[in-house]
Amino acid sequence: MKITSGLELIISVSSRSVVPWSSMTKSKKDEDLPYFTYILKCADQSLYTGWTNDLDKRIAAHNARKGARYTRSRTPVELLACWSFATKREAMQREYQLKHLRRDQKLALIRSATDSYAKSIITTEP
Repeated sequence: MKITSGLELIISVSSRSVVPWSSMTKSKKDEDLPYFTYILKCADQSLYTGWTNDLDKRIAAHNARKGARYTRSRTPVELLACWSFATKREAMQREYQLKHLRRDQKLALIRSATDSYAKSIITTEP
């Protein structure tokens, strides 16, 4: 599944860096798939936060109206940002933290991650 978001990045907690989504894609045979906490933008412009171990499949489920009850009537959804974690517990803890942020705080967090990613691209290009 191609992610249609303009952001298309993952904030990797283990390395404390922001990396392109394409570099995090793994085959289904990989048993050590990371866990993800993600923020979606719904069709009504609301934000939804969740966690999963298969991001592509979960976004497809949301868009097929088979995901969370909240997103079923708010499709299509678009991935704004996601963070990778080594354990399910870490991903669930981050989801809990994000769900307690106000909308403006979530957008500021996404914006700051995007800005740092853009800066890292600019400084690493020859």
